[in-house]
Amino acid sequence: MGNNKKYSWLTGLLIVFVGIGLLLAWNMDRSGKQDEPFQGINSIAANSQKDVVLITDGHQKLTSLYPDRTLRYQQVLEQNPEEGLENFTEVAIDEEGHAYVLITKLDSFGLRTVSERIVRMSPDGEIEQVVYEDSYGANSPYKRIGKVRSLQVAKDRLYFYVYQHPEVIAYQFVPSDSPPTQLYQIQLPNEVYVNEITGVDPRHTYVTTKRGEFFQVDVPQGSGEAQVKGPLYIHSERSETNRTVPDHVKVGPAGRLLFYNSDQNVIERFDPAHPDEIALIVPSKTFEQINSSDSSALTAFAVTPQYHIVVATDSQLAFLDQQGNVMTKLTSPSVSEKDRLKEWTWWTGLGVAILLFCVIQFLLFRLFRIPLIIKQTIVIAPLIVVPVFLQLEGTKLTFSFMEQENQTDLRLQAYVISTLIEGDKLDGINGAIDYMNADYQAVQANLKKLEVPDDVNVNRGLYKTIYKYTDGELFLMMDDNDSAEVFENVAIDDEFRSVVMKREIVSGKAQDRTGYWMYAMAPIYSSSGKLSGVLELGREMNGVRIQHNEMSRELGRGAALVWSICASLFFLFSWLTYRNIRNLQTNVSHMGKGDYSVVARVRSMDEIQKLAESFNQMAKRIRQYISNITRMSEANNRFVPQQFIHFLGKESILDVELGDQVEREMAVMRMSLQSFHAISHRLRPETTFRVINAFLKRFAPIVNENQGMITEYLDPGVLAVYSREAKDALDAAVQMRRTLADYNEQRAEKGYDPIELRVALHHGPLMLGIIGEATRLEAAIISDHVRVVEKMEKMAETLGACILMSDSLFAEMGESTSYRYRDLGWVHIEGEAQPMHLYDVYEGDADQIRTHKDETKELFEQAIVMYQNGRFHDARSAFLSVIKQNRWDQAARQYFYLCDEYAQKGAEQNWSGELKIS
Repeated sequence: MGNNKKYSWLTGLLIVFVGIGLLLAWNMDRSGKQDEPFQGINSIAANSQKDVVLITDGHQKLTSLYPDRTLRYQQVLEQNPEEGLENFTEVAIDEEGHAYVLITKLDSFGLRTVSERIVRMSPDGEIEQVVYEDSYGANSPYKRIGKVRSLQVAKDRLYFYVYQHPEVIAYQFVPSDSPPTQLYQIQLPNEVYVNEITGVDPRHTYVTTKRGEFFQVDVPQGSGEAQVKGPLYIHSERSETNRTVPDHVKVGPAGRLLFYNSDQNVIERFDPAHPDEIALIVPSKTFEQINSSDSSALTAFAVTPQYHIVVATDSQLAFLDQQGNVMTKLTSPSVSEKDRLKEWTWWTGLGVAILLFCVIQFLLFRLFRIPLIIKQTIVIAPLIVVPVFLQLEGTKLTFSFMEQENQTDLRLQAYVISTLIEGDKLDGINGAIDYMNADYQAVQANLKKLEVPDDVNVNRGLYKTIYKYTDGELFLMMDDNDSAEVFENVAIDDEFRSVVMKREIVSGKAQDRTGYWMYAMAPIYSSSGKLSGVLELGREMNGVRIQHNEMSRELGRGAALVWSICASLFFLFSWLTYRNIRNLQTNVSHMGKGDYSVVARVRSMDEIQKLAESFNQMAKRIRQYISNITRMSEANNRFVPQQFIHFLGKESILDVELGDQVEREMAVMRMSLQSFHAISHRLRPETTFRVINAFLKRFAPIVNENQGMITEYLDPGVLAVYSREAKDALDAAVQMRRTLADYNEQRAEKGYDPIELRVALHHGPLMLGIIGEATRLEAAIISDHVRVVEKMEKMAETLGACILMSDSLFAEMGESTSYRYRDLGWVHIEGEAQPMHLYDVYEGDADQIRTHKDETKELFEQAIVMYQNGRFHDARSAFLSVIKQNRWDQAARQYFYLCDEYAQKGAEQNWSGELKIS
């Protein structure tokens, strides 16, 4: 059957592309997808431009947002688990959008900090420079965090601190200089244990401690040695409920400190000048509004130079105003419509391909006699794909078995270690203020005794965390890298509940803002058998997960490549054999679908080539015929706009008949070149037409750009209507005025005089229809409002208004606009029974005139009110003041002359407050 060749080709392509698509889709790493929700937010930074940079996904992803919250870029660290793991640890951003990022490299087990570096990234997310770098070696004493702290940007300079108890060194980096310079060194007392360092100005730099204390840095003038003064504030002494430490401390205006109080779930402000006063900045209900469905605890926040606050919970960003009210919430980066379309197209195309594959299989087997090559393809394709998928699933199953073995091992070790911790010592630790007291040090010593040397690989990468259980609540006590927020309240979930209520040893895995973990938890008992706390023993699994994902991707890519090669070779012979017939058949099919540009290229030197040549001749004659019809249609559209035809409810000009008409509420614009007739008298006829066409070519398209329709070309100008929104007409008028400035600059460069145009805008019901007689039709607009806007345009020059707008258009816009305008009052228009309320929109005036009108607007409008109330002497004085400030103000002059006349002779008998122009 002849059609079998087509099905052979189609089926072959579908099998190739569906096979590749399925493998790529299955193996696609979606961790960097732009529309994924935030998870594990742990650091954010913002500048005065409202650019935001944040670290998410267990320190693995860096996301930058534009001020409108759309995605600027996302960076995911490329990992090599055998060499070590890298984390984004902290971030800052300058006013130009450059991000400074602290990248911490851990060993292959994710435990010890091997090195740290600070990099400067361009606004597009490319690394421009390594600002600072330090290496600690394989036997580093630091666990998961290093010495670099507190990246901060001020005046486009980066400040950061290097902390190694009891010394803190302050550094400054200027982009034009390299490397960073040391500013000063702080010598801390032994009992001051640094939690955070904040501030860039030595007068307003503070150290917060693990005990919840605030100390101020004191740098003597001209000295590189600094001390700390204080404590200025002790968190636990303010309230009995304050057990943990103030967190995420930031320096705000006037050196006041903002910090997160996790005990109350609020952001507060401390003023060193008034140490007894603590102000509430962001209440706890704000965090509940931000994230009511999950934990509402804050994980990070940033303060912009304008004192706007950006806060983050684990999975949401919120932008607050200066009063702490939520302005915007964000659960994922806003994605442009283009990116959404690409994502939707990918999955839709894949689904359609799979559906077509299934349908074609059914049709081929059920309805047609199938060549053997097609049957072989359909049978062999699954035999190639299925083993690949089985192998991929096997790697997942192996990884799952490895995780189960790890969890069993962790449960056993957690049980053994929990029996070696003195639970009685936990009773002597009741808040952050007890950090490093005798009981704390005793428990810490227990943990250190249990550390396994690094050369014992089976236990490398383990971390230990101790929680205290008291009065039905659970508090984070300590961990082995001393980074825990002492006495931070921890929500008791189902797993913790099993430990504290049922005294069970549990294990599991989780991903949070600190990474991806496998853990086991066991109860800690006092000597009396009372539950004192919980031990969490875990292993960082980012490296294992990254290695597994990379292996799966490599296997998938290899399988896709093998499948593509096999399928391509399989169909190569068939394609060569039937190429010419399929080529001709494809062109015929395209022509049947309306594509008449096809050309059949056949070089077989036989009857098929002769048939293709005849086909090309036929296609050429059809293209010529269609081209003639298209040019005729385009010519008609130049005389009768397509929009006009649509207004009449017609599909094309062929449907239009004499007498067709419709009434619509529309904005109407009249724009024309001023003093054109005086200019044209000096020009030859051909030059006059060139001037008119050049002018219209530049300004007429602005009408279409703003959803308008030109209904008539005037000498040098247009009459246009706007059916969508009244504001479109005003937008077009302002754009014309702005374009005029550029146009006059170009004329000046060529030695021509500048030109001036004025625009009148009105709104009202218009009749659109077809007039004429049987042999000649014409599109027309019939309305008194067209005549009114013509008179307004002529009056605009007298009133000194480049854009003159009626109150009917102003009311249609809701009596509000962002453009600058002023009220001209009620103006009598010759030939009209009633005066019109007019406005001068001076947004597009020359800079000097616009400035004068801005400065005199209030006085001008007050003078009009005086005039309308019959206070001619007062109005005359006010208008005179306006004229003195703005000698080009024609409207003020008109009012001034009339006030002067009425002040001397009195107003006319029927005068009702309008301006009459003689």
